Amino acid sequence: MARYEEADITIFDDIEVTIGYRVAPAERDVGIMSDYVDEWFITHVFGRKCVKEPKTLYAKIAATPGAEERICERLLEQ
Repeated sequence: MARYEEADITIFDDIEVTIGYRVAPAERDVGIMSDYVDEWFITHVFGRKCVKEPKTLYAKIAATPGAEERICERLLEQ
């Protein structure tokens, strides 16, 4: 069963965010050998709660090759 966690990380070298995420357990029967980030979302930017979805920040993450993978790696390190 997935568990919910939160972590404070810095993305793009200068943007401090809090990310809520779900960690799903390994699924060895389908080839996933370790826990993984199933879903994540930004809850705070520079300590301020997001009232609206930070669409421009999500767009920057989507447009930057490898950004989402780096975020997931940092979340698993927490």
